[in-house]
Parts: sequence; structure tokens; C-alpha cells
Amino acid sequence: MPNSTTISNNFLDAVLRLKCPAKHKELLIAIVRIVESINPTERTVSIATIANYLGQDKSNVAKRLKNLIECNVIKENRPPGYTVARQLIVNLHYSEWKAAKLSALNSRKIQPAPSPSENNKGALKKNISK
Repeated sequence: MPNSTTISNNFLDAVLRLKCPAKHKELLIAIVRIVESINPTERTVSIATIANYLGQDKSNVAKRLKNLIECNVIKENRPPGYTVARQLIVNLHYSEWKAAKLSALNSRKIQPAPSPSENNKGALKKNISK
């Protein structure tokens, strides 16, 4: 069928069970969509292509992709080169996924900004009055 991707139920179940930030799951699904549908023979994709597809910043996509590679969810058959895009495949051996490491990304808490000390408040007032 044109404009479709066949995805196994086992893969979908593994993705649903994966405890990780939603943006990582979104990236994983986008990689499957791009690699399997748009470029199935080469299986090559650049970070810029993924970032454009998701409408996200390249640096954030690169960080998440690095996390997925480190956690053995995505395998990089060929690293990127100067003129060659990276070749990615999904690791279908779900037991090899390091889900605990991805789960730790989910539990990171944003630290509140430190409250300004009295000295800083005085310096701020001085700068404002100038």
C-alpha cells in the first residue's frame, strides 16, 4: 500500500512499555517513519532531516538521538561523514534496550532558580538607578 509503513505489534508494544521522556519516543517513531518509508533502501538519515520532520531544533534532536544510541534502542550502522548521512536501524532485540538509563532521563527534575541574595539585590538596585 502506498504511503504506509508496516510496523510489528511487538515493536509497538516495546515502545509503549518503554519508560522514557515523550520526546525520545517521538524521535524513535520519527526515525522509523523516515527510515522505513522515505528512504528504505539506504536507511540513511541526517539529523537535519529528522529535525525538519519533527519541527525541532537540531541540537536537541542530536542529544536525544545520542541517548537512544547509548541505550541501545537505535543502532548506528554507519556514522555520519562529511558527505554521508548516518545509517540508522532500530534494535529489534528489545531485551537489549537499556530502559533504566532512559527512565532516569524521565526523572530529572528542573532545579528552581536560586533566589538572589541581599548583596545581589543591592547591586541590582544600583545598576537600575544609574
